[in-house]
Amino acid sequence: MATNTVVQDWINNGKVVAVGEWRGVTAETIEYISKKTGKKEAFSRLVHVVELGSADGSRTESIKVTESIPEGETLEGRRDRVLGNLKKGGRVAIEVDSMEVALGNKSMRAAQMISI
Repeated sequence: MATNTVVQDWINNGKVVAVGEWRGVTAETIEYISKKTGKKEAFSRLVHVVELGSADGSRTESIKVTESIPEGETLEGRRDRVLGNLKKGGRVAIEVDSMEVALGNKSMRAAQMISI
């Protein structure tokens, strides 16, 4: 499916879409103790840095965009696939799951991210 069609489908389905310049990615694994089971658990995610600009072009802000690793995919495999598809300074479209502003730091949770 063409990139323009994917982004248009997101918009037609009422999804929030952000467009910015991709700056890089870091893979991380978060370990914690489950309150329910008391056992050690972990999950992995990719943390992208994306620069978003204002509509009039007067401001640019860097934000963190987290992306969950799908079940059955390794952290390294997902990171390598992302690095193969995205180029530093390239434009990306992000289907936004949620957005948070805490103490001036902005972050997004991505459902999907594609190069445009």
